[in-house]
Amino acid sequence: MRAYSGALKRAITSDSCVLDIGAGTGILSLLACQYGARKVYAVEPSSAIVVADEAARANGFGDRIECIQALSTDITLPDKADLIVSDLRGVLPLFKQHIPSIVDARRRLLAPGGKLIPKRDVLWAAIVEMAQHYDSLVNPWLRERFELNMERASQIVTNVWERARVTPEQLLTKPHCWLTIDYLTVQSTNVAAEMTFQPTRSGTGHGFVVWFDAVLDDGIEFSNAPGQPEQIYASGFFQWSSPVALVPHDTGWLDSRADPVGSYHVRT
Repeated sequence: MRAYSGALKRAITSDSCVLDIGAGTGILSLLACQYGARKVYAVEPSSAIVVADEAARANGFGDRIECIQALSTDITLPDKADLIVSDLRGVLPLFKQHIPSIVDARRRLLAPGGKLIPKRDVLWAAIVEMAQHYDSLVNPWLRERFELNMERASQIVTNVWERARVTPEQLLTKPHCWLTIDYLTVQSTNVAAEMTFQPTRSGTGHGFVVWFDAVLDDGIEFSNAPGQPEQIYASGFFQWSSPVALVPHDTGWLDSRADPVGSYHVRT
């Protein structure tokens, strides 16, 4: 919140019209008014918008914040926004309709020369050693109970990514930049990249961990990288079907894709 607060304070003037996409309970809309915005449209599809509306009136901003219960892709506004602020990410920015929503809002609802918060997200990946976390996911299915074999379920578990907290000591390779999402220019919601990794020490690889660095404005950033202060996002852990012993002379390749299917990004 400190990062978002700082970016809003820098961007807003007394003449600013602000669009808050995914406003939730309205904290960013309230901050925008506190920093002088003349008009704020708080857009949120869930019933949390009721809290935002009550909070706006409780803080004396009821005449400046207009709360709209809808998806941003379904609305039109009487004024183009000078600033669009959002936090639609999940653990990673490739989350549900995050990028399509920003592309649509930038095209239809942002005034010429308007600003976006965040400006960009940079995604990183590394091979990780996470024996305890991996075993907690897989081992329960490998134990035979009641004379029943459930090993097949372990193959499904390792094809579903997980939230995880990772320390720098658990990384087996240097981080590799996977993707930079510049929200002022991004058009496609399909992303793909090939990455090559070499272990920096011997260990057992259990999969890849992915995180992002968020740039809200120049010099105003936060990150959910291993070793950074804990954020609500955690990191994304993509497990391998089985652990792999690695030494520094080995080479690992990752061919990754994230494609939107319906309302979700499917990662492979």
